[in-house]
Amino acid sequence: MKKLFLLSILSLVFSQPIFTQDEFETDVDSIGMEVFLIDAYVKQEPPYIFILSFYTSEVCLSNVIIDNKYEYVVSNGISEAHSAKIDITALKFLDKNVSFIIETIDSSGKKSKSESFEFDLPYEPMISEGSSIWTLCLFAGSVFVLPMPGLMDYSSIGYYTLTKEIPIISFRSKRELSFRIRCNRIYL
Repeated sequence: MKKLFLLSILSLVFSQPIFTQDEFETDVDSIGMEVFLIDAYVKQEPPYIFILSFYTSEVCLSNVIIDNKYEYVVSNGISEAHSAKIDITALKFLDKNVSFIIETIDSSGKKSKSESFEFDLPYEPMISEGSSIWTLCLFAGSVFVLPMPGLMDYSSIGYYTLTKEIPIISFRSKRELSFRIRCNRIYL
């Protein structure tokens, strides 16, 4: 009976064709504008200038969107070859690898976006905003404030314990003895 059941399951599984990748049929007109990136880098010395050059599959206008925040016009006229020099010295970034997207507008007004590209900053970005020193002290101090939970099984009775050691005075000797003030355990 088990063999018949397994045989029926296997025949159901293998009766459907299984493909590792789905192939999608697309029309040539439905594919967006193709962007062929040539250069995308930042000069190593200040002022930091982002140099961008690329070709498109059709004549179009183009913009670049850097880090999903800053948008710059690359070409004002319709062309296939596009290049720009953008001063990014005053821009603020959170990571050393900065992503950008090229947005194109063809002669009929159809907008399309390219895949996401990246360039490396020649410096480590400084994060001026963020958590304060008080937040750091609060999180670090919570390590010393929180008790240590424990579960003890004694004579098939489970005891839940909370233990807190507060190292106020600590003496060391050659025998590595340590004296600590210890709070009583709480049994629930």
